[in-house]
Amino acid sequence: RARIQSQAQMLCDAKMAEVAAGALPVESVSTAPIEEALGWLYSIEVQPAEQIGLLVVKVTVQQDADAPLGYSIVRFMPDPNFEFNETNE
Repeated sequence: RARIQSQAQMLCDAKMAEVAAGALPVESVSTAPIEEALGWLYSIEVQPAEQIGLLVVKVTVQQDADAPLGYSIVRFMPDPNFEFNETNE
C-alpha cells in the first residue's frame, strides 16, 4: 500500500510539473490514462481563483476510476488567457 501511495505521489508531481511547464494545457481533463504508467489515470480540475489572473489547478492520480487510493495536488497558476489592463486593478 505504501509503495502504491508513493508511486501515486510521484506520478501526480510529474503531471503537475507538465501543466506548470506548459507541456499539458491548463484545462480540465476527466480520467485520462497516464501513458508512462500503465494502469494509472489522472484528472485535472481548473477553476478561477479569488485573485484575478490566477487559476486553481488540482491534479489527481489514481490506479483506476474506482480506486480508493490516489493522490492530489492543488496549485495556484497564472491564467494563460489573462491580459492585464487598467480595469483589472
